[in-house]
Parts: sequence; C-alpha cells; structure tokens
Amino acid sequence: MRVVLRTPLRVLLWLLGGLVLLVLAAAAWFVQELRGHLHVAAPAADGSILSFAAPAPHSRPAPARPDYPANLDPATLAQPLPAARPWVRWWWPGGDISAQAACEQLARLQAAGFGGVEIQAFNAGLRAIDDAQTQARINSFDGEGWQAALDEVMRCARELEVLVYLNHLSGWPAGGPQVALEDGLWTLRYAEARVSGGADLEVTLPLPRPGVNDYLMALAEFFIDMELSGFALQQRRLAVLLAARVSGGERSANPLDATDTLALDPASVQVLTERVENGVLRWRAPPGDWVLIAAYLMPSAEAPTLVAARQPGFVIDHLDEARVRAHYDYAYGERSGLAPHYGRPLAGFFNDSLEFKLDRLASRDMLEAFALRRGYELAPHLPAVFVDTRDNFFIRDVGRTRAAPAFSLDERDARVRHDYQQTLSDLVIERFVETSADWAARRGLLSRGQTYGLDMDTIRALGANHIPETEHLWGNSSELPMKLAGAAGLLYGRPLVSAESFVWARRAYAVTPRHIKAGADLLFLSGVNQVIYHGVPYTGQSAAYADTFGWLGWYPFLGPGNPSGFAGNYGPSTPMWRALPQLNQYLWRSQNILQAGQPTADLLVYYPFLGFPKSIEDSPLAAQSLLFAGLFPQDPPVAREGESGMPLARFLPREKDPRVAWLERLLPTLRALDARGVTWTWVNDHALQTGRGGGRPLLVADVESMPPATVQALAELAAESAPLYFLGELPRRQLGLHDHESGDARVARGIRALADGRRVDDARQLLAQLQPALAVSGSAELRRVSRRFEDGDVAHLLVNRSLEETAGVLTPANPDAGRSAWWFDAASGAAWPASERAAGGYDLALGALESRFLLFTDKPLQVGAMPLATLRQHARTRIALDPAWSVSVAGQPQGAAGELPLLRELPYQEGGPTQLAYATTFDDPRVTPGERVLLDLGAVAGIAQLELNGQSFDARVFDPFLFDVTAALRAGDNQLRLVITPPLRNSLVNSPDARHAELQQYRDELGRVGLAGPVSLLLLPSAADQP
Repeated sequence: MRVVLRTPLRVLLWLLGGLVLLVLAAAAWFVQELRGHLHVAAPAADGSILSFAAPAPHSRPAPARPDYPANLDPATLAQPLPAARPWVRWWWPGGDISAQAACEQLARLQAAGFGGVEIQAFNAGLRAIDDAQTQARINSFDGEGWQAALDEVMRCARELEVLVYLNHLSGWPAGGPQVALEDGLWTLRYAEARVSGGADLEVTLPLPRPGVNDYLMALAEFFIDMELSGFALQQRRLAVLLAARVSGGERSANPLDATDTLALDPASVQVLTERVENGVLRWRAPPGDWVLIAAYLMPSAEAPTLVAARQPGFVIDHLDEARVRAHYDYAYGERSGLAPHYGRPLAGFFNDSLEFKLDRLASRDMLEAFALRRGYELAPHLPAVFVDTRDNFFIRDVGRTRAAPAFSLDERDARVRHDYQQTLSDLVIERFVETSADWAARRGLLSRGQTYGLDMDTIRALGANHIPETEHLWGNSSELPMKLAGAAGLLYGRPLVSAESFVWARRAYAVTPRHIKAGADLLFLSGVNQVIYHGVPYTGQSAAYADTFGWLGWYPFLGPGNPSGFAGNYGPSTPMWRALPQLNQYLWRSQNILQAGQPTADLLVYYPFLGFPKSIEDSPLAAQSLLFAGLFPQDPPVAREGESGMPLARFLPREKDPRVAWLERLLPTLRALDARGVTWTWVNDHALQTGRGGGRPLLVADVESMPPATVQALAELAAESAPLYFLGELPRRQLGLHDHESGDARVARGIRALADGRRVDDARQLLAQLQPALAVSGSAELRRVSRRFEDGDVAHLLVNRSLEETAGVLTPANPDAGRSAWWFDAASGAAWPASERAAGGYDLALGALESRFLLFTDKPLQVGAMPLATLRQHARTRIALDPAWSVSVAGQPQGAAGELPLLRELPYQEGGPTQLAYATTFDDPRVTPGERVLLDLGAVAGIAQLELNGQSFDARVFDPFLFDVTAALRAGDNQLRLVITPPLRNSLVNSPDARHAELQQYRDELGRVGLAGPVSLLLLPSAADQP
C-alpha cells in the first residue's frame, strides 16, 4: 500500500516544484522587463535644443486676428463676419498626409461652417495598421515631406480664409524626439541612508532608487507598450544633503508602498551639503540614530504622449525659459518654413493640458527660485516636499490615489508643501506660459493653452495665455472648473476664451446634435466664446486605412485595439456631419455677439486653492447639473472606474479632496445665484493682489486661509466702497511658512475687521443685497451670460438649462430709456422688439434647451419674422397628436401600429447609420380660416427629416423640433412621414465586423434614440408672427 501511495505523491511534488520554478522564472522575467522599462531610451536628438535658439524679433507685428469689435453691429447679427465662426480640432495621422487630399478636406470643413482648424498630428489609434510603409509615413511627422505638405495646406487655408492653429508639435505635453534628455523636465528625488552618530563618519552618498512612480510607470509601459518615463540616474545632480535624527516610522520593504513615513526630529536637522566632496560626506555625527537624506535633481525622462515618431523623445523643460524659447524656434522658426504664413493663415499655436507623469516636478535652480519667491531657504525643510506621485496627473488625479509624505517633521510641513507648489505654479506661468505668449506675440501669433493639470494658480495660468482654453472633459462638464477659464478671460483682459468642445468620456458615437447645442450653451454660460469641436479626423488615403478601420475610417479615440471611447468623431462618416451646418450657424451668430464688447459678472467668488480637483467627477452634488459627463437625465449612466487596481501598490485610503468638500458646501449658494439670474465667476489671489477685481461685488465663502496680501487687497477694495460679503467660516491664517505666526495674526485680525457688517448667513441674505444686471424671477432654470459694449449697449444670452419648458420675468437693474429692447434668435437670425410688461420687465418663455438673446441698444435693428419657437407662445390650441404610429427600423416594421416605441439597440447597417422611419395619419385640425398650424415633435434624439403629404421640410437637428405645416395640410386625412437619423453607437454595438469590437463595451450604455415626443399640433392666428 505504501508503494502505491508513494508514486503519486512523488509526481505531485515534482509538479508542485515545477510550478514553483515556473512562477519564480516568470516573476524574474517580469521584474527584468520592468527594469528594462525603467531605463532611459537612447535619445533621438543629436544635441541640445538650445542649438536652435534664434534672436527674437525687435518689433511686434499686428496680432493674427484683428481687434474684437467693441460694439454691437446690427448689420452682422444675422450674417456675421467669418472671424466668429467655430473652429475644429483636425486630427492628422502623424506625417501620413497628402497635401491635395488635405486641401480638399479643408474646403469641406469650411463649407460645413468652420472658420478655423487646429491641426494635431499624432499617433493615436493608428497602431492597428499592419503596413510598414504606412507606419513609416505616420512616423515621418516634421520631416521634409510633412513640412512641404503643411506649407501647401497653409496656402489653401489662406485662399479659403480659414485660420490655422498648430499643436505644439506632436502629442502632449510639448516635446518630441528633438528634445534631448538634458533639455527635458527635471524632477526632485531623494536617497536615504541610516547612520549611527558619536563618531567621525566618512560615507559615500546614497543614490536614488526607483520608487512608486517609477515602477507604476514602468508597469504601464509594459502593458500599453508606450514609452512614458525613465530613471536617469547617471545625470543626477546633488542639490542638498541633510541629516536628521529619526523619531519614528519605518520604511516598507515594498517599493510600491506609498504610505511609509519616516518621522524626523525637526530640531536636529542639519544641512551638510558643503561637507560633501566627490560624493563622499565627512562629518562628525553627534550621538544618536541619524538618517542622511540626499536630495538630487535629475532629468525625469518623461516622454510626451502619442508622438508620431519612432522614438518619442522627451517633454521640453517647462521651467527653463531659454529651452522653451529654443523649442519654439525649432517648432515654428526658420527651420520650419512657417514664417511666410505668420498671421495669415497661421494664427498661432496650442498647448494641451499639463498632464505630467513625473514624481516631483522641479526646476534646475529650484532652491534659488524658491528662496527668491518665498522668502526663506528650502533646504532645511526639504524632506517635507517628498510625496510619492505628487505631480503625476495620471496616478494621483485620474487614479484618485493619495500618498503619505515620505518624511514628517512638524506641523509646518503642510505650509512648506504649499510653498513648494506655489513656486512651481509661479515658474510654470513665468517660464512657460508667459514665455510662450511672448514668443508668439513677437511674430504676430497667438498662444492658446489649457494650462491646468498641475496644481497651480489655474486662473492666473490660463490668463497668461493670449487665449485661455478649457474643455468639456474637465470635471465632466461641470461649470465649476470651466468657469476658471471664463474668469481668466474677464480678469486678465483676454477677449477670446476657447474650449475643446463636445468631448466626454465613454460617449464616442453616442452624441446627438441636441447634446452639441446644450453643450455649446453650457460653455457660453461659463464664459467661453470660441467653440472648438473635438473633432474631425483626416481621411487617410492609402488602402491600409480602409482595411484597418472600414467605412467608419480612422478615429483617434476608438477603433481596433483602441478602447478609449472619448467623444467625438464629427467627421463625414458620421450622421453628425449632416447636422454641422445648422449647429455652426447657431454658434456663429452667438459667438459674433459674445466676442464683442467685454464680459460682465454680477459677483466674483473667491477661489482659494491651487489647481482644481479632478475628483469633482465623483461628486453626486456636481452630477446634478444638466449635461454632467455629457448626459441628459434620461441617458444611461456611463460605467465608472472602480478603486485603483495597481498591482502591489499601497496608497492611503481614499478621502474626499478638501477642495471637493468646499465646492459641495458652496454649490447650493451658487445654484441659488443661478436661479435668480446672478452671473458669477471665480477670482484668485493674484487677480485681487494686482487690482483686477474691478470693484465688482465679491464673496468670500467658508474659507479657512488667505494670503495677507489678499487681505490687504480686500481692505483696499472696501476703502473704495466695493461690496464685500462673507459667508460661513472666516479666514484665520495664511497658508505659507514665511513669517507665519505674524501672518496668521494679520489675516485673522484683518478679516475680522472686514467682515464686520458684511457677513451673510445664507444665499437668501446674499441675494437680498445683490443687484444683478438682469434679475430673473419665476423660473429656476433660466441661466444668463452678458456682454457690455463700449457705447453702452448690453447683450444678455438667456438659456433654458432643462428638458422642460420654462418661463420667467427678466428685470433690468438700470433700465436705459434711450435704448430699446430687442429679442434675437441666433438659430434663425431673426430679431424683433421686446415688449415691456406694464409692471416692468420682460416675459420670456423658452422650450427645452432653447436660448435667446435680449439686446438693449440704441441702434435700429432689422425686424424679421418671429422664429417658430416664439410663435409657439401664441398658440390658441395645442392638440396632442397621439395616433397609431407605424415604425420601421432599417426598413423592417416594428410590430403593429401603436404608441411610440422605446428604441435603444438597433440593427447594424453597413456603411452608415440605421435610419428610423415613423408614419401616421391625422385629420386637418383647423376650424378657423387663416389659422396657422405648427407641428411640434417634442424630444428627438437624432436628425429629423419631415415629409407631410409628399412635401418635404428642411431637417431639424436641435430644439425646438418645430415645423410650419400650414401650407402642406389638406382637408381630411394627412399622411405624415418622419425619418430620424440617430447616432451610430446604437447600431455599431451589433456590428459583426471585428473592427467595431471595441463598441461592445457600451452595450449597457445605449441611450434612447429616435422620436420621444410628445408630438402635438399648435394652432395660432395667421398674424401671430407680427412683432
């Protein structure tokens, strides 16, 4: 019996041993692979970017665009000048461009209503192309062939009168293979060694080791096969050597542990840098357990994202002015051949958001720059600034992780970390953003930028661009972060505020024209006045594109092997292309008004933080806003990321970001202001300290800390009788360390004096003291943004931010007897006089998602017929059209005639969208001769094409879906046929084509498409259109 058992046991042991060996071998291989990803790739650059530095022009030519109109021009209301048209981000597949094809496609963009393009040539979603020649052309960006093609496209753009902006080369943040390791971003790192005191020590300095950020980036490189960063140990520079006694804590053996903090005795800290010679410390150490902390400056070896090149190179050092200028000289200077196109059509360049991937950003002169700006030496406090992944946007912000400080000294640590971040903010603004704007201005160009992603003074950073830019993706389309760009425009005198528009996570091919219109109005209400679609892809010319992507064509953010899913593709292969002329006409007329004059705000709200929390996306309160995450209330929610699944990594438990907690406390007050027509925007410390507040009413709400210089600025405003209000907790201290005890006392004392007699308990008390330029009563859904013109005219854009009809009364604060009130409908271009109520004010009724301008001007406007949306208010009777509907999908009947069906999942149609057909019969409702009849379709998800009794009507793409059917009606039965073209997602999920497989992830996120109604007939007198 023993023999029988022994053989199976031996086999089992051999199998287990083999399995263990296999696991160990796999682990060793995996570790070796990760170490390989930590190494820095061989640089593609032959020398320093500084070799391209060129002298700056002495004179500054006229800017790329003319000055924006100071006054409202009635002649351009219905037919604006081309300068006010929307723009579009035009994605190019790296260097694989045909100049002839690009010019043809540019002409189609111009015909669709675009007045400008931003060219982003990168390698996104293109790896699926299995053709070596095509890949070589894609990675030929910035070569001679690409430059020649770009030159020809510039000539075409000039002929078409289309402005061109160029992304700061390929990918983002700015950089590329032309950037050597030495020219890239630098990072601050540390190494530590434990020593025992009481003797003369001769110690070789410890060297930095890869940490949490390095291993997680290497892990990401392993899985996505893309260079992200590296560990450039050989280029290290010792910045500071410190010694301190250890008072607690231990280091974890896990290099991915971001929670192990070593406590230090702050009284024991010694700076020993001058005792180091040739990498060796000689020091008589006092008795005790000491840790040596060597702080090094090192190249981060961070690569830009999605560069169209065989090697991505490195991100340019944003904290080095000379290298930033030299990089622009390389990108757009003499080498590029672009100088003949400066100003026309090349309007400028664009810098995308600062989504860095490094651990702790630093400048080469970080210690000196810090001391100059903060007023004290950083070296003795340096251990406090080390926090794993602190400046890595993807791990910290996207991943929602929270790391503990590597060292703790005392309660002053948080002040030191704030000062370090404030210094980074100053350096990025001064050395990158302001330098970018200066380089552009000296050549008649404009600098556009999404200067956020890093925790910094975001309003000041955005305002340092010629054109501050925000995006729908920021904060899931919450108006809270988007208003930072609007504030930058108002406070820093930037006439144009742009937005990367209609981009939402997990919404690829799900967006309808209705979403676009609502999204544009949300941007306008946030202070944006230049929409930039995201976007339209270049149509590749080689067979490899058709083979790889099929009839849909290349789209950078969804396709074979590319699940990212960001909206949206608005190019010719999608139904949205048909909707662009109507949408762009609305945007054009709206922007024509919103780009003239100056922005106004009834109230400034003090924003006390550096950066804006991406985790606002997780806030249930913020999610109550219409179009949050690109969704209407009836749209299914998008799948959300769960807890960070980073293997072996250990972070602190998730906690709500204090900035989110503050915003949530403030939101009820802000929404109460919105509901009463009070326009508000943010204000920052720098704007207040430099006198940019303009004496506007200002609210300080529930703020714990404030710089003494800001308190002084508020005192000066109060002395000039500027209205100040304080709500909730009062500031009682400063954030920085320098002279903090005295500073804390000055803040507390100064704020107590200012708040005396200026405190409000709630939004109701605040509203009682405010006087908005145009008060709204009777509707909680009407929102307003306003412009004031040099000659005293005023324009208010009113928007219904709901899916239901709403009505309210608009009351101007200071009616001007010399100016007449006019309504203007940007969708139709019609203007007509506004009738004042006997009790004062103006009645306004708007349907779902509708908008209208109220203009106060002394100029005569050309009176036109009222738009159908306004005629609806004069309806004598509304008749619900609830007959039996016959519905067919892709030509297939959907059962017996009956109520409108709920359509979500649709059959796949090769080569285009699946169309939905609705048919019904109804009787002529007219009972009085001369009556007009409107057909109101209610809610429609898609493009609506109506035919009544054989007569076709122009398509409608956004609210109101109204048709004047008077002339098409006949006595007796009337045959109605409606064809709706929905978004592509609902049918692409059923595609059998493997090239559409990535759409399967959205099967549970299909919104209702087609006709939702309610459908009704409106009867109104024939003279109802007379103003």
